[in-house]
Amino acid sequence: MGLSEFEEMKPIIENAALGSYLILPLRFSENTLDINWIQKNCEFKNITTMDLNEQIKTMFDPQNPVHAGVCYTLSPEYLIQEIDSSLSDISPATNKSGSDFAVIHKEKQPSEIDWNKNQFQITSLHLAIFQTETAFLALGIQHSTMETLLQIRNPGYANSISKYYYKDTDGTAHEFSLDSALLSLLGKAGLQPFFQSGTSLFLEAFTYNIAVISKRFHELESIRQITFNQHRMTPLTLSITDESEADLHYVYAVKDQIQRTYRWGTCVSSQTLSYIVADPDMNITQEMKTQAEDGLPLVFLALYEKYTCLHFTELLSTIEKKQMFRLRNLKKKMLEFKAFGTVHPANISRWHNVKMIYQYLLETNGITEAIDDIDIKISILSEHQHAIEAHRNDTIMGLITIFGVVSILASVLSIIQILNSGHLLEWIVTILTSIGMLLIAWIAYLWDRRH
Repeated sequence: MGLSEFEEMKPIIENAALGSYLILPLRFSENTLDINWIQKNCEFKNITTMDLNEQIKTMFDPQNPVHAGVCYTLSPEYLIQEIDSSLSDISPATNKSGSDFAVIHKEKQPSEIDWNKNQFQITSLHLAIFQTETAFLALGIQHSTMETLLQIRNPGYANSISKYYYKDTDGTAHEFSLDSALLSLLGKAGLQPFFQSGTSLFLEAFTYNIAVISKRFHELESIRQITFNQHRMTPLTLSITDESEADLHYVYAVKDQIQRTYRWGTCVSSQTLSYIVADPDMNITQEMKTQAEDGLPLVFLALYEKYTCLHFTELLSTIEKKQMFRLRNLKKKMLEFKAFGTVHPANISRWHNVKMIYQYLLETNGITEAIDDIDIKISILSEHQHAIEAHRNDTIMGLITIFGVVSILASVLSIIQILNSGHLLEWIVTILTSIGMLLIAWIAYLWDRRH
C-alpha cells in the first residue's frame, strides 16, 4: 500500500507559512469608553466582504440606527510603542517590523532563545466594539512554528508559562510583558478584559489559525489532519488523533471540478478556528489580510452573541430587584439584542460553507442555548416587574382608601355640624341632595342589570 497524501505532502507541510489572530474578549461601560481616542487613533473598517449577506454587513454600519457594532483597525506600532515604553535602552526604530520578538518558557534563560524557532511578528490589530458593552481585540501575529503559538496560548491551563523578549540593535535580549503593553493600550480606549482573572489575557483568547502551503489537496483526510494539528497547536506534520475532541467540526472549500482538488479547509471548535490554504505564492501576509476581511467579522459576530449573553447574566445578578428603572433599561437592551443583534446561520451568507462555519461556532459555544435563555430571563424580568408594580399599586390604593374613609368621616361630621346649626333651607337642600344621589344610584343599578 502506498503512502497517503498527507504522508507524501509532509515535506511541503513542514514549510508552511503560519499566522494567527488572537481574539481577546473585552468589556466597557458608557462612562469609561473613550470614543474620542478611538476615532482619533483607529481607522474605521467598512465591512465589504462578499462572504456575508448585505443585511448582515449593515450590522457593522454606524449609519444604521440598529447596528450591532463598529469595526476598526489600529496600527501595530501603537502596541509596539507600549512595549518600548516598558523597556530600557531600546530604540523604537528597530522594532517597526516587530521581527525580533520571541517567547520562551518562563523557566528558561535569555541565552536559550532560538530567534528562528521562538520568534514572532506583530502584524495587525483589529478592534470590534459592540452596543452591548462588549468588545474584541484581534492581535495578528506571524510565527515560524506552532510551538510558538502554543507557548503564548498555553491552552487548557489557568496560568501563563511564558516570558517575552525583545532584541535590540546590539543583539541584547530584553524581557517585557506583552500583557501589560496590551492592557496599557486598551486602557487608553477605556476597554478592559472581560474576565478579571489576573492571569494572562491569552488564556481566554479565541485563536484564529492560518497556514499556507503551496500545493492543493486531493483528499479531505489531509485537510482534517493538518487543521486538527493547528487546533491542537502542534507541528502540522504529526499523525495524531484524539477521540476526546468531540466538539470538532470540519468545513471545506468546494472541490474544483477541473483540477479535482480542494483549495482550503477549516477545523471549528469552541476556542479555535483553523484554516489550511493552498497558495502557490505562499503569501501569508496577503492571506491574513483576506481572512481579516472575510473571516474576522464572522467570528466577531459569534463571539459578540456569546459574551453579550454572559454580560446580561452578570448584570442580572448585580441589579437590585427593586431598582425598576435599571430593570426596565436592562430588559429593553435584552429585547433589542434578541431582535436586532442575533443572526440565524441561514441568513449569514449565500455560501453554504460559510453558513456551516458560523453554525458550528454557535453550536460549540452553546450560543443558541444562551440566546434562548435570554427569553427566559426576559420573562422572569417581566413577571418580577409586574409583581413589583402590583405591590406598589396595592399600596397606593390602600393609602387612597384610608384617605377616602377619613375624608368621608370628615364630610359626615361637617354635615352634622351644618344640620345642628342650620336653618330650614339647609335641611331641605341636604335632604333633596341625598334623595337625588340615591335615585341616581338606583337608576344606575337598574340600567346595569338590564344590560
